[in-house]
Amino acid sequence: MIEESKKLIESMGIPIIQASSEGEAQSAYMVEVGDAWACASQDYDTLLFGGERLLRNFAINRSKKVRDTTVTLDIEYVSLSKFLKNLEINREQLVEMGILIGTDFFQQLQYNHLFECLIFPLFLDQF
Repeated sequence: MIEESKKLIESMGIPIIQASSEGEAQSAYMVEVGDAWACASQDYDTLLFGGERLLRNFAINRSKKVRDTTVTLDIEYVSLSKFLKNLEINREQLVEMGILIGTDFFQQLQYNHLFECLIFPLFLDQF
């Protein structure tokens, strides 16, 4: 199905870029170098890779079933620089938070491990 989708898109004259690893990392890089304006993803992981502009719920069908109710999701725009400014953190600290909270790449740490990280002096110096 993926190959057929690529052929269809190429037949419409739309270029395809195959990421060598994570699509979020590739799209963040493309925004950084000016090849794209924003990253379209459901994941906030794009922000961890440095994607300055993220569009969520960017799809033809933005309906989602939540507890036997269908809701329509609005397109969400996230600016990484504004996001970091509002939280008063830098990108490195955001990545550290992602590791602690959990992402697609890291499982969430158990509560006792989180406590150990918080009492570790070098970790506290970062915040």
